[in-house]
Amino acid sequence: MAGMLRGRLRHSHLQNTYLQDPALVSELVLQEKNGIPFWESTLKQLEQLLAELSNPRRGFSPAYLVSDAECGAGESGDLVRPLRPLRSLTEGQRAELEDRLVEIYSEQFQLANRVSELKSVGSEFRIALTNFVEVAIKNDLDPDLNRDLARVSQALLETLGTLPEGIWLPAFVEKM
Repeated sequence: MAGMLRGRLRHSHLQNTYLQDPALVSELVLQEKNGIPFWESTLKQLEQLLAELSNPRRGFSPAYLVSDAECGAGESGDLVRPLRPLRSLTEGQRAELEDRLVEIYSEQFQLANRVSELKSVGSEFRIALTNFVEVAIKNDLDPDLNRDLARVSQALLETLGTLPEGIWLPAFVEKM
């Protein structure tokens, strides 16, 4: 789920909307889908991504695959099939493996730093977007707000670009 949120935010929201021509941005941001303004949808997805990233057992964590393998399918689908042998582990062995993966993930992935950075950039984006929307609702354009939104959108795009597209694997697994 984290990889899908990351991709949707990067492409549909940032690249294809907030980093476009300012007049077009005003129009796109206020459009609604299923009764929800686009800008609110963006902020909700950013919140969801932050929640996923903040949980060391979900998001991009390889520990998620161990718990997902327990049920045999989950949202990871084909990716989990090779992990089905993990189901033969006892509950204690699986918990121990998950704990170790969480430990490695938190350390090597620098989870706390990444969460902190996304929170910081996300907060700047939220403020800039809220300020932009307040003016856009009045059918007005403010060049300073446009520049600010573009600047923080670019910063958020770059931050999201540092996140993996899917499950992060530790260095020792990548070498196998």
